[in-house]
Amino acid sequence: MTPPPVVTVLHVAAGTLVLGVAPAAMLVRKGGLAHRRWGTAFACAMIVVLLTATVMWQPHGHLFLLFLDVVSAYLVFQGYRVIARRRRKQPDAREDAIDLGAALLVLASTVALLVLAATAATPLMRSIALILAAIAAIAAAFAALDLRALRAGAQSRLGSLLVHISAMIGAYISAVTAFLVINLHSVPMAVRWIVPSLVGTFVIGGFSTVYRRRFAKARRPRPAPSEAARPVPDQAESALPASGQSEVAPSLSAAGIVPMPTPNRLESSLPK
Repeated sequence: MTPPPVVTVLHVAAGTLVLGVAPAAMLVRKGGLAHRRWGTAFACAMIVVLLTATVMWQPHGHLFLLFLDVVSAYLVFQGYRVIARRRRKQPDAREDAIDLGAALLVLASTVALLVLAATAATPLMRSIALILAAIAAIAAAFAALDLRALRAGAQSRLGSLLVHISAMIGAYISAVTAFLVINLHSVPMAVRWIVPSLVGTFVIGGFSTVYRRRFAKARRPRPAPSEAARPVPDQAESALPASGQSEVAPSLSAAGIVPMPTPNRLESSLPK
């Protein structure tokens, strides 16, 4: 069944927005206002893409697309939720139940992808069977991280940040892959599927290295001040003149400048 034209228009428009705003969210400072705005635009556009893709889905020979849709939606969801859980001040059983349900749903989708890859019957499915298996393994790893975080009840700031970056870039990889698979028919199918994942993995690794170094540097203890920089009490006291009058008083008198009288001189000058 052909989808309504408005669905196709929404799908294309939202997909174009996804391809444009995701790099902007990656390049600006993480956690800043610009990053949050670009990230929100990316997440909303991805939701429109995935919802319209569900309507445009054709079940005959393309069942794997439905499960890939679930995996992509889960990556966006997890990228948002891992930061939200980190920021909340107290546990929320309702939110945890939703997170648990999403993780179990994507695990079921990964099992379905593995079954489709193992029982590939068409030339298309045989050409991407290993790719589908790899996607299923990656999605299962993300779900396992989510389940472990839900069980532990807390996650470090660095851990939450790395999961957020990996999930959001993973969702972007799925969008780029879909664009290349649909539009670049002259490029071999395996290349269209593999290249975005390779590039995205390299980008994720780069961000991971940068932030691990930053957090390690922030945790490194600052060196104590050297002994040479600390004043020695005895030396500091010996540097002061013994009497109330400054040592520079004779030189000031020679220059015609009358120094301020010390307390002893002031008492002797008063009339008795």
